[in-house]
Amino acid sequence: MDKQPTLAIIGFGRLGGALAQLARDRGYRIAAVAAASAATRAKATAQHFPVFSDNSTAAHAADLILLCVPDRQISAVCGELVANGRLRANQVLLHTSGASGAELLADARTAGVAVGSLHPLQSFADASTAAENLPGSAFAIDGDPATSWKTLRYKNRPNLGGLKPGVGLVLALGETRTVTAA
Repeated sequence: MDKQPTLAIIGFGRLGGALAQLARDRGYRIAAVAAASAATRAKATAQHFPVFSDNSTAAHAADLILLCVPDRQISAVCGELVANGRLRANQVLLHTSGASGAELLADARTAGVAVGSLHPLQSFADASTAAENLPGSAFAIDGDPATSWKTLRYKNRPNLGGLKPGVGLVLALGETRTVTAA
């Protein structure tokens, strides 16, 4: 993409609404917002976003699609976008779940779409809190599984709460820092 990408936000809840507002405030064109409920579509319309009830039409309108739907809906919405044939090979599709990686978007990857996850490392009580706290927040990003690694054990046997095997995540903090649980 040589130009600034256009955005579609699918799911206009706390995070989706905040990301749409912040992106627009920073000069990004929001090509579409999709929301399942009439009340949420009315809220997005009141904020002057182009609103659709159909996820596929919204996704087709943008270069970068952010799936801000509940975790349990990510695979189904991705499958819907692929089945309706509205995705293009030059698009990027990201979900915002912190519980799963880009594997939930495998159908879109197979269709030639670049996929990944983009998750803020904090939670939000409501959209206004999200819009206030997102700028400057750290994000975990997961994309190409070829650049990740799988592990069955942790070096030096740290006590990590008996977590199951999974995919490692490296966070570049820029300098030596003390990291604590929030």
